[in-house]
Amino acid sequence: MFAAKGIRFFFIMLVNLILINLLVPADFGMVRYVLLVVGIANLLNEMGLTTAIVQRERLERESLWSLAVICTAWGWFLYGVLFFLAAPLARFFGEPHLVALLRVGALMIPIAGISAVHRAWMRRTMQFGRLALIEMSAAVLSAVVSVTMAISGFGVWSIVAGYLVFEGCISGVLLVICRVPVASLQSWMVLRPLLLFGMAIIVARMVDYALGNAPFILIGKVIGKEGLGLFSVAHDLAIFPQMTLNAVLSQVMLSAFSRIRSDEEKTATAFGRLQLFGIAGVLPVLLVMAFMPVELVRVISFLRSGDVWLEVAPLLRWLALMGVMYVATTFSNAVWLSQGKVRESIGVSVAMCVTIIIAIAIGVHWGVEGICIALLVRSVVVFPLYVYINFRLTMIPQRVYYDAVISPLVAGMVMAAVLIAFHHFVPGTGLLRNAGVLVAGGITGSAAYVLVFFLFFRTGFQQITDMARMVLPAGFYSKKKVTV
Repeated sequence: MFAAKGIRFFFIMLVNLILINLLVPADFGMVRYVLLVVGIANLLNEMGLTTAIVQRERLERESLWSLAVICTAWGWFLYGVLFFLAAPLARFFGEPHLVALLRVGALMIPIAGISAVHRAWMRRTMQFGRLALIEMSAAVLSAVVSVTMAISGFGVWSIVAGYLVFEGCISGVLLVICRVPVASLQSWMVLRPLLLFGMAIIVARMVDYALGNAPFILIGKVIGKEGLGLFSVAHDLAIFPQMTLNAVLSQVMLSAFSRIRSDEEKTATAFGRLQLFGIAGVLPVLLVMAFMPVELVRVISFLRSGDVWLEVAPLLRWLALMGVMYVATTFSNAVWLSQGKVRESIGVSVAMCVTIIIAIAIGVHWGVEGICIALLVRSVVVFPLYVYINFRLTMIPQRVYYDAVISPLVAGMVMAAVLIAFHHFVPGTGLLRNAGVLVAGGITGSAAYVLVFFLFFRTGFQQITDMARMVLPAGFYSKKKVTV
């Protein structure tokens, strides 16, 4: 999964960097509108059944065909709803051109729904190597389509097409290699436990969605597509390292923690190692974004004349620092779900969503940058509370959390000092200077970061290297078909 997600998100980043030089902030704002709407429907897609399939301790094979039929029919029903809601939603956001984008982009929902059960079964049986190969291939094809269309002048449609190609490629391959045998449809009573758990997962996802997308919705409504485009690019850059890591680990974590949920000691040990690995792995990248945002923005938009993208730099600074806190709280939810604590997860997400809305309401008076600063302050304030809640729900000692945070932060302070020195004391202007400072500062700072870890946190350093070795796949791909 690390290989698959790493390559997929590498191509996502590469495509975005290319598109930044071919499109304007308003185009990214329009795509964000589409993703906001489609994202809500995606929460309802497959009715939470994929998580239920993975989490369920025992699963009857005869149920899979019924679940596949339900997911497929439900996906097309949701698409029909969105098709008719496209016009009212476009009026809500004040963007009449959004109608066609929504109707085409929403096809991602039924396309993903037809293979949802197949994907869940492969996750349940931990066939991550095969999923990796499929996603890597889809990522490459999607990137080629998006860039080709952008160069040809299709504008915002190039991004939408990339998403459709990615989902279509995955679904097509899964339907071929992972076959669900046809069986008679089962009754409500047989499927009831899975469906009820799936509905609870939907509620949890909707709350999590509101938690993660409240800034986009409010900025898109109050400030408009230009501000939304700038915030979206800064936000996506800032969470990109964590998103890549979480996309890898989230699928593995739910399967793994579901199997050790009755062993508190093993759960705590695994959780602590994941926390340390995740924070230590993404922190150097986030620090480069936070302390060299101007250089980074100028380098990635080098084909653009003028300063059309320079407004992203101050937003990126604050959001990258917020990303440090974000990655520190990203793994807990998988443990909660693996232990069946869906209601508790919903309650925590509702509380966190309220704090985000309050922060945005305070920061909006100072524009988009004010919102970013308010979100950073909010993440720092709620972090100790989040750690305590995790302890109450899982009985994982709070010291496990803090032990995983302290060593990366200490090493990160040294790296931050190096980055600040490069940013302020290297003279010159222009692309070569910015690229040189970015590369030299990043390499030197990362070396200092690793050195501090090696000298002063030897145990943590060994745990990180051990986890890194586990990333290397064994038996990466098999030609044998999967029979369910």
